[in-house]
This record gives sequence, C-alpha cells and structure tokens, in this order.
Amino acid sequence: MSIHQTTAAGTGPVRAYKGLGFQGGPGLYSLRNLFGMVVGEQNSGKSYLFQSCPDAFVINLDLSSTVSPHAKCAVWPGIGIDGRPMDVDGKPLIITWDHVEAKIKQLCDMAKNGDERPSMVVIDTMIPMIRLLKPWVARQMGKELFEQAHGPAAWERLYDTVIDVAHRLRSHGYGVWLLAHLSRDWVEIGEGSKVEEHYLSLPPGLRERLSKVVEIIAPMRSEVREVSTVEPTVVTVAGKQVTQNRTVTKQTITRTISFRDPRYMRLIRTRTLKPMQDIDVTSAVDPWGLFEEAYKTANTP
Repeated sequence: MSIHQTTAAGTGPVRAYKGLGFQGGPGLYSLRNLFGMVVGEQNSGKSYLFQSCPDAFVINLDLSSTVSPHAKCAVWPGIGIDGRPMDVDGKPLIITWDHVEAKIKQLCDMAKNGDERPSMVVIDTMIPMIRLLKPWVARQMGKELFEQAHGPAAWERLYDTVIDVAHRLRSHGYGVWLLAHLSRDWVEIGEGSKVEEHYLSLPPGLRERLSKVVEIIAPMRSEVREVSTVEPTVVTVAGKQVTQNRTVTKQTITRTISFRDPRYMRLIRTRTLKPMQDIDVTSAVDPWGLFEEAYKTANTP
C-alpha cells in the first residue's frame, strides 16, 4: 500500500511511497520553461517572435539588430550605432565561444544565487553557434583548426556541447529555445510526382540528437500574398478631376506559426493534449503571447 504525502494545492505533483518519487506526472508547465526549437526559412519571423517576450534572454549569435518595434526581451551582444557588436560595457566585441560560455555561467550563477533573471534563454541562431564552436572544440582537442581534429570525434564533441548547454540551463531552471533555419527540396514520391519538403539546415548528427530531446519544434512560415482592395482614386476625365473607385493590388507579407502545413509534418514536434493550430502573427504586437495562449488551449482538456 502506498503512502502519499500531498504537496500544497497547485504547487506540484504528489509525493508517493515515503518520498520515493512523485505520482501523477510532472504537470503542465509553460512554453517559457520548455526545451524547444523554432525553425523557419530566412526572414520568416523567428527572431520577431521571441523579441516580444519580456522574460526572454536572446543570445544574438547572428549579430543582427532588433527587428521588432515592440521588442521587450533582453539581448546580448548588442549592436552599436556603427553596426558593430558590443558587450554590456559598450565596448566592441569580437565574439568567441568563450564569451558565450562565460554568459551561460553567469546565467547559472544568477539562478544559484536567487538573483532576478529571465525565464528562458534563446539561441539565435544555430548556424553561427556551430561556427563559434568549431575552433573552441579544436582547442579542447589540442588542435589549431577543427579540420585537424579527428573528424567523427570532433563532431561528436560539438554535438555533445550543444546538448550540454541546453541541459545545463534547463537544470538551473531556464527554458531553452534554439532557432534554426530551414532549407527546401523536391522529393520524388512516385513516377513523375514530386513533393516539396523542408529540412533543418544542420548537420545530420545534430538533427538526430535534437529531434530526440526537444519537447516542441514549431515551424515559422512567411509568405508574400497579393491582396486586392478598392480605393478611391482621383483621375482626370475630359479635363476635369473626378474620383473613381479602382481595384488596387498590393503585396503583403504574412507570418504564421504553422502546425498544420503538410510541408512541415516531418519536422513538427508537440506534446499537447490536442493538436496545435496555426497561429497568425502577421500584425501581432505580442506574437509570443499568441503562441502561449494557443499552447494553453491545446493543453486544456
């Protein structure tokens, strides 16, 4: 017979078997506490999504300027008015993986000390993360260049470091989100028949490891659409100016967190009670808030 000790209402699962473990599962926690990935093609809105979250700390490995006029997140490194990356002291920074490691240690120390800190850490994006890791891994293996190290062992070390960074931050109470680019290709599915597929622009070994450990993979889709509207236009007719209604076609960019697009079916990962629906964030001031609300809805029985 089990002996249960119930925790305070709403604070967590039930302890069972004299403190042996917990019963009833870990319960639902928010998107800010997950280990997840947002993936998409260039300029699909990945950075824009996270810059609207006030609890996000974005490690800006792309070294790009803030794209959202409503940005609320914390970002490092910053970008100066001359376009150069800069550290928190305002001095120019030529970033290496040692700088990133120091920042990760700072985040872990903040958690240990109970300091005020962000809820989640965002790596933006993974291609420059790999580029920075290569010379760092080479030095760890006693080589000057990554190409001089034993290939399989060097890549294993690099992949393990990516996963270790996420696990260290998770163990200190941070959610972790990795941003990655997508590429596309046409795959033959039958004689004379092809289908468009998207895949992660990452080394196969890293793709395999991440697909097994992340809790959610959310694709971002950006599309250019033509929208026709009727607008009053002043024209000259027989020497007189008159106003006529004319159909005007304009191009508009839509951005969607796309869980229903069949092109992404092999990429998507979710752990929700109900399927996630597409989320239109085209003109949203708070796209992250829309993402959180949709996630809660998908987990409501």
